[in-house]
Amino acid sequence: MTVPSAPSPRPSPAVDPAPHAAPSFSPAPPDAAGAPYPAPTGSAAPGPGPDGDGASVAASGRRGSAPAPDEDVAALRDRHGDPTPRRMLRRLRGLLGDDAFPEAYERALGGCRLPVTTGRRVGVLSVDGGVGRSTLTAAVGLLLAAARADAVSVVDMGPTPSGVAARLPEQVPVSSWRRLVADPTSPDRAAAGLHRSLGRAGSSLHLLDRDPDPTAPPAPAAEEVVLLHHLLARAFSVSVLELPPSAMPVPTTSLEQMHCLILVSGAAPSSAARTAEHLHRVRRHAPHVPILPVVSATRPATSTERRGAYDVLGAASGTAPLLVDHDRHLAPGLPISLERIGEQRRLQLVELAAAALSLAASPGPRPAAQETR
Repeated sequence: MTVPSAPSPRPSPAVDPAPHAAPSFSPAPPDAAGAPYPAPTGSAAPGPGPDGDGASVAASGRRGSAPAPDEDVAALRDRHGDPTPRRMLRRLRGLLGDDAFPEAYERALGGCRLPVTTGRRVGVLSVDGGVGRSTLTAAVGLLLAAARADAVSVVDMGPTPSGVAARLPEQVPVSSWRRLVADPTSPDRAAAGLHRSLGRAGSSLHLLDRDPDPTAPPAPAAEEVVLLHHLLARAFSVSVLELPPSAMPVPTTSLEQMHCLILVSGAAPSSAARTAEHLHRVRRHAPHVPILPVVSATRPATSTERRGAYDVLGAASGTAPLLVDHDRHLAPGLPISLERIGEQRRLQLVELAAAALSLAASPGPRPAAQETR
C-alpha cells in the first residue's frame, strides 16, 4: 500500500476578518420586551456572562476555562490565529485577485450543508489527551451549526472537567444529557422538549453536557448510551460527540451507533503510533463505522514531526489523514470565535467538518443493532 506523502502546508496568506468571514453563530435574540428568552431545560437562567453581556451560563458551572495566572483573558479571546503581517498580505493578495481561499472555503462550506437523514452522529475520540479532541469537537459543531438551518448538537461524553463546554460561546443553550435520559420511558418527550428549547433560544446549536454531580460515574452506562442515541436520533439532524479517551471504558454500543468516527492524533510519530494501535481496536469493535484520521497540532510542530505522524497514521488507516495545524486563537482553550481562526486552519476545519458529514451521510453497511427510524 502506498501512503500519500504529507502535503506541504497551504500558504497562509493574511486574512481580513471582514471579507470572506466565517459563518457567524448568532446568540439567542431577546423577546419583544427586550428580556432574554427563558432558559432551556437543564440550563441556568440567563445571567451576566464573563463580559457582563447577559450571556447564558451552563448549569454545570463548567463553562469557560481558567487561564494561566497573569494572562489577559480578553486579549487571548481577541487574538487572531494569523499575525498582523500575514493578514496584511492576505488583504493585498485579495486586491490583486490572487486569492484562492474564498472559493476553496465556500466549496468546503457547501459540504457542511449536505442534506442528511435526521440523527447523524459523528464521534470524536483519541488515545492521548491534549491533542485537541475537545477543540475539534466544538469547532466542527460550530461550523455545522453556522452552515446549516437544522438542529445540531455537541455532546460531551468526555472526562470531567469538560473541555468542550469551555470552547463554545456562552450563548449556546445547554442541558444535561444524563438528566434527559434519567427516565427510560420518556426519550421522545425529552426530544420534544429540546426542540421547544431551541425554538425559544433562537439557536440551531445545543450543548448536551454531562451531569455536574461529582458522585456520578465518569463513564456512561450501556443503558444510558442507548437512550442518549435514541434521543439524538429524534432531536437533532447532526450530533458531534466527544467520546471518552481510550483509558476510560466506554460501551461498545457507543462506537457501533456512530455514523462516522474522527480519530485524532497528536503531531508526533509516537502519538500517531498509539493512535494507529487504537484504530485497529476500534475497527474490531465497530467494523461498519467509517473512520476519519486527523493529525492535530496543538503546539507549533516541525515539518518532520508532522510528516512522521502523517505517514504512521496514514499507513495504519489506509487513507490520507487530514491535517489541522497549530492556531494561536485555538491554543488557549477559550471560547472559539470562527472568524478569528487563522485562514489556513479555518479551511482545514471546515474541510474536516464537511468530510465527516459526508461519511456520516453515506448509506454504507450498518450494524444490525442500529435503531430503526
